[in-house]
Amino acid sequence: MFGPWAITHERGIEVIRLPLRHLSGYTDGRRIWLDQHLTATEARCTLTHELIHLARGHDQHQPPAVEDRVRADTARLLVPWAAITAQAGSQLNTWHLA
Repeated sequence: MFGPWAITHERGIEVIRLPLRHLSGYTDGRRIWLDQHLTATEARCTLTHELIHLARGHDQHQPPAVEDRVRADTARLLVPWAAITAQAGSQLNTWHLA
């Protein structure tokens, strides 16, 4: 299972939890902010999403096409595709999962 918290610890990435208005999380290219009201599952998903942005050198809001790719990659990291298709068939796609 992908562990985003372990990655932030290993790489020394600061994660700041505070109330965010209208956002689950964001990054400035060095640090990650997460809304403090997220559930553990939501925080794991959002942290993974923001780690992908960091890995790609993003330090500000990205265009929709880039966000779509980040969402798809987030889903690929967090959810084994074979397990999903075994349960739900091939009508799902990664965008909807992220």
